[in-house]
Amino acid sequence: MTALEDPTSLEQLAARVDTALTKVSTLPAPVQVVAIELKDALDELHRVGLARIITDLRADPRGRELLFALVDVPEVLTLFQLHGLVRAPDLATRTRLAFDELVAEGLTGELVRVEGTQAVLRLPGATGCSGAEMKDGVGKALMHAVHGLTAVEVEEPVKEPTLIALSSLMVRPGTAWVDGPPRLGVLPGQLRRVDVGGTTAVVLVAGHALAAWVNACPRQGEPLDGGRLDVDECTITCAAHGLEFDALTGESLSVPGLVLTAVPVRDNEGTVQLRPPAGAR
Repeated sequence: MTALEDPTSLEQLAARVDTALTKVSTLPAPVQVVAIELKDALDELHRVGLARIITDLRADPRGRELLFALVDVPEVLTLFQLHGLVRAPDLATRTRLAFDELVAEGLTGELVRVEGTQAVLRLPGATGCSGAEMKDGVGKALMHAVHGLTAVEVEEPVKEPTLIALSSLMVRPGTAWVDGPPRLGVLPGQLRRVDVGGTTAVVLVAGHALAAWVNACPRQGEPLDGGRLDVDECTITCAAHGLEFDALTGESLSVPGLVLTAVPVRDNEGTVQLRPPAGAR
């Protein structure tokens, strides 16, 4: 068996690194210094080499597809994160990924938002006595899977109206402004999810400017509201693979040619209004 065929798991490799670092900490101080200098030199060599590989892959359409596939491999993603080449997911991103795994296992529901260290969910089947048990089970599972998550709240289901407003039948998508949240309710650094007119969008404020985008990464449709808005850099980072976009132009800073889908937005006397594009979802 060659080195490339070694089936060692990511967990085993991480444990091996931890064991080695523990041993280094027991060495005499002068030896520790040399060992750490060696580690830092090797880390920098690997970082420079990996950065060059990523740059060359991004420059070729075939290479970009290969890079996307490689980032899906846990060992590769961990390596990129260790060397600062891909941002490690924040609490909101890790919570969304953990919740998606519960959905894949059969849970029906929605992660509405993450506020601080608390997750807010919608669970349509969580009603009655069995519903309370379901809420408790989902909450415990989520907090166990996500380090740093301290509480899980489940929103009560909203009763749908039995009548359809006549005005909603007379307005075509893309022709009317629809009220969204209050302007002051869109906080700095927040990707505020808004469901309006058949479109799910994210609204943000960057550099005192208001912007709105369809809540889908142009790569594979991953939701943007689980990502990160950097108000200093004026960038949106998609949670799935760390792709970065200009928060005001929508252009990708990671892969040339990728562009977010804009949703017209304006501030109307303190209320954010959106005009959903026809056919968008």
